[in-house]
Amino acid sequence: MAAINLDGEALAASIKQELKVRIDALLAAGHRPGLGTLLVGDDGPSANYVAMKHRDAGALGMTSADVHLPADATQDQVMEVVARFNADPAVDAYLMQYPFPKHLDFEAAMLAVDPAKDVDGLHPVNLGRLVQGAARPGRARPSASSGCWWPTTCRSRGPTW
Repeated sequence: MAAINLDGEALAASIKQELKVRIDALLAAGHRPGLGTLLVGDDGPSANYVAMKHRDAGALGMTSADVHLPADATQDQVMEVVARFNADPAVDAYLMQYPFPKHLDFEAAMLAVDPAKDVDGLHPVNLGRLVQGAARPGRARPSASSGCWWPTTCRSRGPTW
């Protein structure tokens, strides 16, 4: 098999253009999509990634809610944020930025995420539906976990999550 030269910037621009069309349709129908993020601790690359998600959300016309807990946050504090995002109708989907500090249980927090609001598709319900080829609940459509690992397959196959 020949190597594929991936132009990440062009692919990202194409995906953002497609998202903008979908988001504009939601806006026209009276719904402004909302993204939530939970960052725990002070991991620099994670903070940069989360900041990029909020920048992109704003540029696409979405709202965003950012919660940044200190590195010494408790599991209860994390679970409170998860419960708040699950209940907030303005947050259509959210992500919990990994890694968590070692004293926290990321898996327990992930199990508490509403599968319909799981941006990354990491909740066991969503992973199971992916394996089955079944549609998933909610508006969030994670591309990497739905078979879009290569640009040649992004547009040609995989579940329509």
